[in-house]
Amino acid sequence: QQLIKGLYALFLRDWLSSFDPSQLLLLRLEDYDAAPAAHLRAVLTFLSLTQPTGALWRRMLSRPRANVHRAGASGSTALLPETRSLLASFYAPFNEELAALLGDDRFLWKDCTGNVTATPGVT
Repeated sequence: QQLIKGLYALFLRDWLSSFDPSQLLLLRLEDYDAAPAAHLRAVLTFLSLTQPTGALWRRMLSRPRANVHRAGASGSTALLPETRSLLASFYAPFNEELAALLGDDRFLWKDCTGNVTATPGVT
């Protein structure tokens, strides 16, 4: 079940058959982590919502992200290099299709090879 969650291209094909690409906003978590304010602004703009000001905006930006699994975190361990290589090989054709569908090579995730973790008991 965990493997299928990363097969974004399979799901996106169905969405694109029903919705115009302009109706979808696709963001990478890695990019959000690097620039949360910019990504929240992009989401608000996409939804035609006004950006909050002052205390509310600061509170939104200061909230910790939920469902965080990082190497060294409680219950998480870094993947073995062999496991990382196997997963990269498995996902490569799906990521290539995703990048082609979106016209965006960021979705090849070539810049994110070091942050994959395993959480025991999560399936």
